[in-house]
Amino acid sequence: MVVRLGYGVWSGRLWQPETWEYERMANHLLSGDGFVFEHMNTIYRSYAEPLYPFLVAGVYAVTQHSQWTLVLVQIALSAVTALVAVQCASRLTQDPRVAAL
Repeated sequence: MVVRLGYGVWSGRLWQPETWEYERMANHLLSGDGFVFEHMNTIYRSYAEPLYPFLVAGVYAVTQHSQWTLVLVQIALSAVTALVAVQCASRLTQDPRVAAL
């Protein structure tokens, strides 16, 4: 988590992250247009799994569209994912070496 946060500060990506189609989906959700994504003059209503765009929309709704807060949430979630992987490996193998690996 510290390495990712340090890189975000060092590269400037923490304050100006690169955005993708999820950004537009979240903006459509917040504006009341629904779960839509437009590409090449075509409107898609089921382009992606909904969890992440809804998470983005929720963070934006609470923080008044703060992208750097979203980056911090992403960093925290990736750190938690690593901890979940360690727990799964530990329970499945009963071997602390495998969990550490």
